[in-house]
Amino acid sequence: SFEAFVCWQPDRAALYAPDVQALIKQSQLDVPFHHWVLYEACQQMQFWKANCLTDMSLFVSLNVSAKQLFSSSLIEIITRTLDETGLAPAHLQLEIPVRWIMQNWQIASSTIVRLKRIGVSICIDDFDFSQTASKCLDALPIDTLKIDIACVHRQISDRRSKDALYRNIAFAFEKH
Repeated sequence: SFEAFVCWQPDRAALYAPDVQALIKQSQLDVPFHHWVLYEACQQMQFWKANCLTDMSLFVSLNVSAKQLFSSSLIEIITRTLDETGLAPAHLQLEIPVRWIMQNWQIASSTIVRLKRIGVSICIDDFDFSQTASKCLDALPIDTLKIDIACVHRQISDRRSKDALYRNIAFAFEKH
């Protein structure tokens, strides 16, 4: 798989990366910016699939902003982007941080179910095995978990916590 990142080259401009992120958010350009990233990533993945990649199970993964997740137009934008680029939904994975899902469970869970219906893969990012986050395993059609590294570091500090971490990972595998 591939993950789409946007890199800022500070040696070519007077702004530094954190300043750029803040500037994008303040200017109300974050939604169009994320749509542009989605389109470019899907177009590139489709190009690679058509011209040089033979492994049909490959996909591109993109981070979803909170604004995108809670936007009523997200499904329409993703469907249109997939149609315009020719990329099959199975070749797109969206990474959604668990904290945003918990921020508004009703909207987030509904959006995730709708994304799965169109064939997009779902990754829960920054997963921490808290009771709240574990609700995602039971209730949502997720494909991938990205476990928060801070959670892993906390739990491997002693033997009992390490055993709990292994049990939690095994539990996650059982659910999917």
